[in-house]
Amino acid sequence: MNIKDVGERRIKTRARAIIISRSDNVALVLSEVHVGDEVILSPDWSEIAIQTIPPGHEIAIREVESGQPIIKSGKVIGVATRRIYPGEHVYIHNLLAA
Repeated sequence: MNIKDVGERRIKTRARAIIISRSDNVALVLSEVHVGDEVILSPDWSEIAIQTIPPGHEIAIREVESGQPIIKSGKVIGVATRRIYPGEHVYIHNLLAA
């Protein structure tokens, strides 16, 4: 288990996610992510999961305000129904699909 201090949080494990476009504000999680896991987005960019996220679901990689579009693979897939924070699970509880 790879653990290091990150402010007041501790990283538990590392997981990978895919970003297709620079305009994306979510990334596709490749394996299950748990609270505190470091999600590797690129060699110099990662996010800390603040919720458990199943494989094939999205993790927010930027803060998204309520009413703003959710962008995956360079395309709008829906609109945020409330503020979404980086590291949060993005799904039907906070996303109105396009």
